[in-house]
Amino acid sequence: MSESSVAMLQALLIETIMNNGMLPGMERSLDFPDLEAWRNSEHHYVSTEHLADPDALSSVFERIGADQIRDVAQQGGVFPYLRFQEPKVEEGRVQLSVQLLTGFEDVEPLPLGAVVAQFAQRDGDWFAIDPTHVLAY
Repeated sequence: MSESSVAMLQALLIETIMNNGMLPGMERSLDFPDLEAWRNSEHHYVSTEHLADPDALSSVFERIGADQIRDVAQQGGVFPYLRFQEPKVEEGRVQLSVQLLTGFEDVEPLPLGAVVAQFAQRDGDWFAIDPTHVLAY
């Protein structure tokens, strides 16, 4: 699987989360209560950790490196951001996990929830398949 496919799926997942939408092939939205804090924040931060191509994301999203989290929190206080885990890639399938975390200036980030999405390719198009989970901690 190409890195551009992973980047496209990551961008699709972030856009879907932002818009409280449904992934292609799913019949329910990807939502949990703490996501509203991220959606309603002035800055929609997305960590560059495990992000295949930061430039694939819309300009609505602000990219933030792991080394910048404490600095951003020092300047503006506690803030929510999304961070991908390492993608799990198999032949024609990919699993993406994205966590919602809270950044602090003096302690490690606090996880608030996660979306785990499974994708498969059919006829050249990518679709979300079960199991796709939304987890609130």
